[in-house]
Amino acid sequence: MGQRGKITANGGSAAENSAGGGGSGGSILIEASSVSMESGGNITADGGKGGGGSYGLQTPSYAAGGADVVIDGADGTNGDEKRVYPTGGGGGVGRIAISTSTGSASLKGYLSPALSTGCRTTGPLPAN
Repeated sequence: MGQRGKITANGGSAAENSAGGGGSGGSILIEASSVSMESGGNITADGGKGGGGSYGLQTPSYAAGGADVVIDGADGTNGDEKRVYPTGGGGGVGRIAISTSTGSASLKGYLSPALSTGCRTTGPLPAN
């Protein structure tokens, strides 16, 4: 994948003035004899942001999607039900799996979710 290449399976964000939750990220499966991604490439399966629950002049307070939350890992943040107009929760991240004949890939670009979430794997191609 080149510097401007992009593969996304992101969850949808809730409507701005709603208490709806964000959609979860989808799944990306890449299987090839070799895989390389240059710096600037982008593969994401992020969760969508929750609705702001704002009306009129009230300031929106969006819940982040799953990939935006380092402490919570793969889960989206909770909505805030204590507000006058509640907010929706953020969607959880999806999954990325990359399989090659050697079990390794050259990935210099941006991938989300992070490997530390357990939602991204790189390994050998499955045996036939």
